[in-house]
Amino acid sequence: MRKISLTKYSDPGHGWYRVPVSLLWELDIFKDISSCSYIKGEYAYLEEDSDASILYEAFEKNNITSNISYKNSNNRSSVRDYESFNKNISKEEYETIKSMQDKLKAYIKDYKNNNPKYLDYVKSYNQEYLKECMNKFNLK
Repeated sequence: MRKISLTKYSDPGHGWYRVPVSLLWELDIFKDISSCSYIKGEYAYLEEDSDASILYEAFEKNNITSNISYKNSNNRSSVRDYESFNKNISKEEYETIKSMQDKLKAYIKDYKNNNPKYLDYVKSYNQEYLKECMNKFNLK
């Protein structure tokens, strides 16, 4: 039996499970996740009700168990500020976007002496913007 560690983030109004996006593809549930969930970098933050249920159904089918750590906040969670999950992106597009983000982070890190201001700027690029860049420069 495979065991996966997850973190559940919650605020007074809601909660989300942080899951590697690669796991969603591996379990073939990426396209089943709703826009009530969020995404940031290589992690999806699955809404605790319906989207987490999809995850746990896939765990059951694949003989996977989970170990959950909790990060609770009495304030509004920063997860709410992440980009809404977009299931209409292909795996190839996601991997290209992620690669572009990684390259931009590396560029900034190498050429701006690790100044956090520049790293935050790169992290703020969202998938839709990077997808536009891919199309503009024929990077598919």
